[in-house]
Amino acid sequence: MDILSLIIGLIGLIPLVYLSYSYLLDYFPTRKFLAFDKASNLDVIITTSSVSTSPKGAKVQRATTGIGQVQGVSHLSKFIGKFYKNKAIDVHLGRGLALRPVGDLVLLGGPSKNEYSERFLQKFAHDNHDLQLEVDDNGAKIKIKDNIYDTSVLSIQKGLPAKDVCLVICWKNPFSPVTSSTRSVYCAGLTSYGTSGAALWLFNDILTAKGGFEELRKKVGINSPNFLAVLSADIVNGGVAAVELLDVYKI
Repeated sequence: MDILSLIIGLIGLIPLVYLSYSYLLDYFPTRKFLAFDKASNLDVIITTSSVSTSPKGAKVQRATTGIGQVQGVSHLSKFIGKFYKNKAIDVHLGRGLALRPVGDLVLLGGPSKNEYSERFLQKFAHDNHDLQLEVDDNGAKIKIKDNIYDTSVLSIQKGLPAKDVCLVICWKNPFSPVTSSTRSVYCAGLTSYGTSGAALWLFNDILTAKGGFEELRKKVGINSPNFLAVLSADIVNGGVAAVELLDVYKI
């Protein structure tokens, strides 16, 4: 009877052991790929869409951001909760922010309304001049080498795009001391909806979905790779329906 109970108990452990093993197979490769520092905080700097006076109640100044940035923070938070549970997240609006982000860094939104994104892209383009990267979200144009992506891809109808072009950049944190190993991630589209698509692709489709980054790792490397990815996002009624990788550049 004791032997039978032991066998039944061991059989009951099989699903638990399998789930634990399956989780670890995803956990460690994902952490090595993104390579966020275990000890430092994560600064998330998002676009400031506007600063206006509240039309109701006390006449106070309030800053607003885009829906894509809010959704991007949501995608990021789910990822951090699964793979970096003890990592503190500080979310900032970029306009007027006086901060040296020396820890790990995520930038959500393009350079026209996010000063830190602007400085990041300047530093990135300087260090990787062979890419000839130009990002003009005011003019809705991105140039990489001989490839140009502009408003012709957006198909805007009733104020909403049907498509967007997005950039994801994984790189060192250029604001940190040169001896630091902290990392940065830039996610932005030509519109706010593309920013959501960029964050969805990296933090969900690639880093969280089962086997999501197998093909990408073959192109850019396994441990803390530096790369720039160009994406196409399908937008339906203001929501990201699908994201497709167009091209990737290993740095």
